This record gives sequence, structure tokens and C-alpha cells, in this order.
Amino acid sequence: MSPTRDVTPMSRTDSYTVVAEEAPPPKRETRMVVTTPPPSSVITGQEFELRGYLEDAVSGYRLEYKHHRLIINDVEVGSGFTGILGVWGYLISFDAPGTYTIYVTFDGDDTYEGC
Repeated sequence: MSPTRDVTPMSRTDSYTVVAEEAPPPKRETRMVVTTPPPSSVITGQEFELRGYLEDAVSGYRLEYKHHRLIINDVEVGSGFTGILGVWGYLISFDAPGTYTIYVTFDGDDTYEGC
């Protein structure tokens, strides 16, 4: 026995409009470049600077006014927007001894992939 379905019969006079659009262009790759890396060790409470810029990975064009985030040990501790020439920077210090993993990330937007 076949299952039954409710169907609406369609006549030859019924018509539907379907719009086919082009797929959006693929997102461009990005790269986060560190120009002032963190030191390998610091004294607790001592500030250091982490600086760099965000660029288009293919053209090298620096990406201005893009939102980025500072991540330390998998926790977002800061964020901002790249400035002129895609530059970003953070002053960082630690209150406790330990080993810390630090990175700056860009989540991407309509045009660019994250990195």
C-alpha cells in the first residue's frame, strides 16, 4: 500500500516566476602580519606592544577599517578596527606568571575571508 499525499493539481494556466541570480564572487583571502612580535618572556605587570596589519593575501593591499580581535588563551580580551594602512596594535601585560597563547584574528566580512 502506498502512502497518500495531499497534492494540489496544477493546470497549464498556473505559472511561477523564478529569479536566477549569479553566485556572489568568492571571498578574497586575508593575512594578519605581525610587525612587532611579543617578547619570549616578560616580568608580570610589564607592558609590551603587539603590532601588525591586515592585508589582502593575494594583492598585498592593506585593509583599512576592518574589525579584529585580540585573543589570549582562547579568550577575547580586546577588539578594534584596523586604521589607515590596515594597522592594528595592542599594549599587553600579564598579572600572573604563566604561558600565554596570543593572536589577533579577523572574522571576515562580505568581501574577505577571516584569518
